[in-house]
Amino acid sequence: MTRLADLLAERRKIEAEIEKARREAIADLRKQIDDLLAENGLAIPDLYPEVAGSRTSSRTTGRPAVHRNPVTGEVWRGIGRKPKWLKKQEAERKAAETVELGE
Repeated sequence: MTRLADLLAERRKIEAEIEKARREAIADLRKQIDDLLAENGLAIPDLYPEVAGSRTSSRTTGRPAVHRNPVTGEVWRGIGRKPKWLKKQEAERKAAETVELGE
């Protein structure tokens, strides 16, 4: 091989070693963090609630709440399937209207 080819091969080998060491360091750090969290009875959302576990899409966060559950405070913004609590409220309201109308 030429001198350049040798150097490039050596660089690939070193880069692979660096990546392997990086993965190992990340795994070690994750284990340390997991151990500390378990030791203290915590989870990632306890430390970073604004980052972890957020399942709302950016599409829904800017919309105003259409319906609010009076018991839990949960909101439905009119996107996706209606939650069970809202369906139950609507059924109860419809039953009350039927009684009022005498049907």
